[in-house]
Amino acid sequence: EYGEVQTKQKNSFIFCSVPDRGLAVLADCYDELYRNIPGMTLTITSDYRLWGAYSPMNDQYVRKFLGKPGVRFLGAVSREQLIQEQKLAQFHAYSCTYDELFCYASAECQVAGCYPISSSAGALDTTNMGKVIYGNPNSPEWKREFIDTVSKSANNPDILGMAEDISNLARERFSLGRILQKWDKVFCG
Repeated sequence: EYGEVQTKQKNSFIFCSVPDRGLAVLADCYDELYRNIPGMTLTITSDYRLWGAYSPMNDQYVRKFLGKPGVRFLGAVSREQLIQEQKLAQFHAYSCTYDELFCYASAECQVAGCYPISSSAGALDTTNMGKVIYGNPNSPEWKREFIDTVSKSANNPDILGMAEDISNLARERFSLGRILQKWDKVFCG
């Protein structure tokens, strides 16, 4: 679905999970990130219609970002638009507070060429091949480290190459063909 990685919008970020998986933490960090990162933009594709709810159920999160410069709060979008947003974003900043079992959003963003920076919640420290920040994302210490790490990453001249390397690894690691082949060996010998 992702095709080739396309040219990234400099200092563009995406949050593409349901809101209660760390969007409030990102909101707490956003103002300082925006001051630290020239031209920062954040696209948020997040609400519960992703899981079939009739309502977005994200009003409290929308309010946290109201009036913040550089933010596009899109809510649920089509699969095609999500892929395009992921392909344009340079970073997947995922301040996740939920014990992920795998995290499709992280895998997809890596395939799309986003450099991932996330918490270690659940399985994220195995899925994320970029930067993982350990500890409690709700703590002031974690937020400080997140802000510092994201800011340094955005100002790293090698970040595009690093993201491209991760994308190449992710395309192989998360490919359906490779996974099916592995399961075939497990079950069929």
